Amino acid sequence: MTRQPLEFSAHSRTYLDLLESLSEAEGAYPWNPADPDSESYWQQCEDRCDLEPIAAEVASDGARVWMENLERIWSPTPAVNETLEKLQALLRQKFGQSVPTVWLDAIASVAGGQDLDARPLADSLIACVARVMPQWAPEDLQVLARPFAFAMRSEPEPNEGIDSREWSELSEIEKARASMAIAVYAIEQLRQESL
Repeated sequence: MTRQPLEFSAHSRTYLDLLESLSEAEGAYPWNPADPDSESYWQQCEDRCDLEPIAAEVASDGARVWMENLERIWSPTPAVNETLEKLQALLRQKFGQSVPTVWLDAIASVAGGQDLDARPLADSLIACVARVMPQWAPEDLQVLARPFAFAMRSEPEPNEGIDSREWSELSEIEKARASMAIAVYAIEQLRQESL
């Protein structure tokens, strides 16, 4: 049996180069940063990193303009804010006597922030109620939303599902149903574009 000479591929040559560069490194990485001898290693690393040009670039006018543009793009448009404020005012007027304002505002903000044409109605209702009742599983909310979504195909009554009792006296399921009914009303108002 004859021996074949070893042939190195480009991959194995790279591997050998890496091993060679690691073995020739001047100092080993200090594994214990609390060791007093490691202080010189960290100081050398810090000296090699010159952050002055980066800090000057960040502070430049270009960076400031870029950040202003980013803020302008990501901030809500005045029309969205106006629609949201109108929806919140409408929900407060309609349901404010029996439902906490915080709940109404949260439902309005979720309803107003959705693309109602691109999302199934039941999913929109679930998203609105999940904001005020995060302890509910999405599957449970889906079961609760289904009859409301079907009822929306006909003309819903604005106060349907809202109990006249004090909010604190309602059970969790009654609060969830009331929240669904409010979400239905909010979405209908947004769809009719009456705001």
